[in-house]
This record gives sequence, C-alpha cells and structure tokens, in this order.
Amino acid sequence: MRYNHCIVLLLFSLLTASARSQSLERLAKLHESMDQARSDTARAHLLSDAVWDIQVREPALADSIATLGISYAERSGDDRYIATAYSDAGVVKYRLGDFATCEKDHLHALELRRKLNDEKGIGANLGNLGALYQKKGDLDKALQYQLECLRIQEKNNNQLNIALTYNNIAVIHSNQKNYHKAIDYAQKALAINYRLPNPHGLITNYNTLSGAYMGLKDYDSARMLLDSVVSLSGRIGDKFSRASALSNIGSIYERTGDSARALSYFEEALSLATEVHNKAAIGMYSQNVGNIYEVHGQYDKAEPYLLTAYETAKSLDQKPVLYLACMSLYQVYKHKGDMAKATRYIEESITVKDSVFNAESSRQIAEMQTKYDTEKKEQQLRIQRLELNRRNIILIVMSIVFLLSAIIGWLGYNRYKLRQKALLQDEILRQQQIRARAVLEAEEAERQRIGRDLHDGVGQLLSATKLNLSGLEASMTASDMRGHDVLHSAMTLLDESVREVRSISHSMMPNVLIKSGLVSAVRDFVNKMNTSNLKIDLDIVGMNHRLDTTAEAVMYRVFQEIINNTIRHSGANHITIQLLRHEYELVLMVEDNGRGFDVAQILNDENGIGMKNISSRVEYLHGTVNFDSAPGKGTTVTVEIPLHNETDHS
Repeated sequence: MRYNHCIVLLLFSLLTASARSQSLERLAKLHESMDQARSDTARAHLLSDAVWDIQVREPALADSIATLGISYAERSGDDRYIATAYSDAGVVKYRLGDFATCEKDHLHALELRRKLNDEKGIGANLGNLGALYQKKGDLDKALQYQLECLRIQEKNNNQLNIALTYNNIAVIHSNQKNYHKAIDYAQKALAINYRLPNPHGLITNYNTLSGAYMGLKDYDSARMLLDSVVSLSGRIGDKFSRASALSNIGSIYERTGDSARALSYFEEALSLATEVHNKAAIGMYSQNVGNIYEVHGQYDKAEPYLLTAYETAKSLDQKPVLYLACMSLYQVYKHKGDMAKATRYIEESITVKDSVFNAESSRQIAEMQTKYDTEKKEQQLRIQRLELNRRNIILIVMSIVFLLSAIIGWLGYNRYKLRQKALLQDEILRQQQIRARAVLEAEEAERQRIGRDLHDGVGQLLSATKLNLSGLEASMTASDMRGHDVLHSAMTLLDESVREVRSISHSMMPNVLIKSGLVSAVRDFVNKMNTSNLKIDLDIVGMNHRLDTTAEAVMYRVFQEIINNTIRHSGANHITIQLLRHEYELVLMVEDNGRGFDVAQILNDENGIGMKNISSRVEYLHGTVNFDSAPGKGTTVTVEIPLHNETDHS
C-alpha cells in the first residue's frame, strides 16, 4: 500500500503543470487498482493498460509507467508478462525517439515470444522493429521485418495490424521513391481503418499518403490529407502526429517557394516535438528550421538548430537526418569561412550517405567525392556560381509564383462562371417550379369554382325546377293520367340530373379532402366506387399526419385519374389500393385484374391524356410513376413521392 502510494506520487511529479489536472484522476484510479491487485502479474497487467491509455497524450509519463511495469513483470517471473512489458516500453521509446533502447526492448520481447510461440506478440514486435529500422534508414532490414509481420497478421486475420503493416510497407516504398506502390499499400490500410474505424490508424495513413503525393509533386492532394491529420490529431490529443503533419505542410511550402510559411510550420512542429519529448522528431524538425535559415544566408541562426539536429541524429543513429544535417552544416561553415569544420562535415556526410542511400551506385559516391575535391580547389569560383544560381532560383521562383497566380486567377474566374451558371440553372428550375405550382393551383381553383357553380347555381336551379313541377302536379286533375305520367318521367329525370350535378360537383371539389385530408378523401371515394360488380380493397399505413394542402390536392387528382382510368378501360372486377407512408417517401400502389395494355404504345400515343396527366402531376411533386402492365395480365401503377418534414401538417 505504502509502496504503491510512493509510486503514484513519483509519477505525478513527472507531469507538467498543464497535464496534472487532466492526469490526477487517472493516476488516482491506477493507485487504487494497484492496491487492490493481489499479485505482481495483476499489477503488471494494470500498468500495461495504463501505458496504452496515455502513451499518445503523455509519452513521458507512459515511459515511467512502462519502466515500473517491467519491474513488476520480472518479479512475477512470467515470460508472457515480461515480453509484454518490454514491448510496451519499446513502443513508448519509439514515440520519444530513443531508438537505441527501443531496439533493445523489442528484440528482447521478440526473443521471449518466439520461445513462447506467441504469434500475435511476434507479429507486433516484427512490425515495431520494421518501423524502427525504416526510421533509422535501414530500408532492407525494415522491409524484411514488415513482410514477415504481414504474413503472420494475414494468417491470423488481424485487420488492425494488417492495416498498420500495410502502412509501414508504404512508408518504405515511399522512402525508395516508389511512390505509386506506396500509395497502393497506404490506400489498402486506409480502407481497413475506415471500416474498423480506427482514428489513430487514419492519421498514420493520411500522413503516409501525403508523403507519397509530395514525392509525386501533387501538393494539393498532400495538403488536403495533412489538413485532415492536423484536425483529427488535435481532436484526439495526438501531439506527435500533429507535429509530423505540420512539418510536412512546412515541406510543401518550402518546395513551392514560400519559405516564410514553411519556417512557421517547422517551428510549430518543433515546439510540439519538444513538448512531448520526442528526441527523433526534435532532431528532424531542428534540421528543417536550420535548413531554411541556411538557404536564406542566415548562418548564425541556422547553426544552433543544425547542431541540435546533428547531435540528436548521431546519438539516435538516425542516418537520414544526420546526412542532411552534415550537408547543411557544411554549407554554413563554408560560407562562414571555417573550412576545417566544413571539411569535417562534408566528409562525414559522404560516409553516412553510403548507408542511407544504399541503392545508389559506387560511381555516384565517387563523383560526389570528386565534386567535393574540385570545390576545395575552386572555392571562390563556386561561391560566385552559388550566388548566380541563387539569383536564378529567385527569378525562377518569382516566375513560377507569377504563373501560379495567373493560373489560380484563371481557375477562380472559371469557377466564378461555373457558379454563376449553376445559380442561373437553379433560378430557371425555381421559376419552372413556381409556374408549375401556379398552373396546378389555378387548375384546382378553377375546379373548385366550377364545383361551387354547379352546386350553388345549377344545383339550386334544378331544385327550384323540381319544386315548381311538384306544385304543377298538385294543380293537375286526377283524370289527366297522361299528364301525370309525363310529369312523373320529368321528375325522375330531374332527380337523376340533381344527383349527377352533385356527383360532378363533389368530384370537382370534394369537401372531405379540404376538411379532413387525403386519407379521408380516398376512403370516401373508394366507398362510393365499391359495388357488387367491382370490389375495391384499400390498405392505408403510416398516414398519421396531413401533407401540404397543394400536395394533397395533387395526390388526390393522381389517385382519381388512376381509378377512373382503371374503371373505364381495364374491365377489372377487383382493385387493390395501397397508400403507404415511410419516413421520407409516400407510396401509392393501385393493382387490378383487368385486361392490361401495352405500356409503351399507350405512353407514345398522343391521345393518352390520362397517363400524361398522371405523369405531369407526379413530376410536379418530384416523384416517379411506373406503369407495369401487359395484355391479359392486369395492371399495377406505382407512384413514389419524396417527403420533407416542412411539407407535413399535424
């Protein structure tokens, strides 16, 4: 109990002031769990979980916890936990840039896991070692480990680790300038991480893909991917990946001639790397900052950054960075007139280059040495040529910037024209919709006016006529039998006329549609059509709310037209109607057992007004209508109308 409490206090003291408030609760829970654990193996397991929980956000704290985990695992005497503890420590050391210790920890874990025949653990260590050797510039060994790892992961179908290994292989191909191969592997990894999903894996894939696109000089694609990394890593607190992305964005600006913005991104990346104590990243980003200053002739500012990069890379055996640092320091001391130091760094760069760029031929290395010897003899001439080259480069960069500005301006103008054209098309479509709505609303208003005129005008006149005829009947003598018969026939015809006027008036302006909505109007219509000679089945599902009044009117006319066409032309004695409402769609399906027809022939027939009316009304509601029929096989009409919440009325 007391020992564990001291451990927690020690770990807490390692935190920065800004991180303490975020980590106190986590450490308190770890302290409590350690006290409750009954064995060293249980404590080692708890510490391993803690390492993985914080190694991205707080790598320095994770390093201390991993060291403590090794001590508990070794006290347990269980090789499985010992291997896990050393593997955890290796992962954290890699994140901190301590490559020498990282290599020792992973090799020790790999040896133990090979003895235990732990394929899952072996695959993890192989992948981590491959990534380490790639970082150190030993690409042959890196690829060897990654391919062995991939075979194990594919055998066990471990999708997460397959994606990680694909990405590591992509990095190796990218370093060998085989960019298309790198993109293939990175996209395989990306597909898996999207499917899982795995945000940390996505960040890694974006970074790798951006590097390959930069190699292909597709800077727009690279920048888009890096912006995604900056955003995503910021949300999950992965400062290491954010620093890497910022550095790569700086490289894009450096390659496109914007040194000021490149320097800003390199410095921000260096600040984050320092914050997470990643020595390898500190060395790399110091080299980037120093190189900017060196290229622009600010040698006093460049020197401390380049020396930091040189010393860090040398201590970590980070040959690619060491090579670049030596080349930049050579330029610094040459221009400062310190030829002894310049000679030392150019000679060391030649030695390092052989191990970094092992695919280059010995002839190229000899040419580099000859070039250096020539430079020593013609130092003054070389300085003059460099000055001339710099002026030429400035002119070229200015020309490129001017050309890019012209291209961007042209693209902007073209984009503006396309946007204006799209706005015009949208406005044309909107006006067409307004006209269509006005036509349908005018048509519906005219129907209602005619219906009212029939009901209130013609209907009342017929009723008044009947009343007058009834009065005439009362004044006739009982003996005038023929007169009574004629009058009775007139009264019968008059009753039929009144009923017909009412039917037409109701069809033109159904009150039930206006007052109660589409569902009630459909039911009312079906009830009137159901006879002994024609059976109609109606099924309504999901129609709990009314639609927009115009939409209801249009749908009712569509329904009316379909049923009337069916009754007039199909010869059916059974009709099935379904009115279904889904979340985003209204479906009307009318099916009959009639004689059917040739759909193509009717649609192409200029006299097929009924079907054209149906289609035009459905198009107004942005829907679709499908006629499924054949002679002798009946007919099915399906209408599908998209719904939007703003058209609903409770």
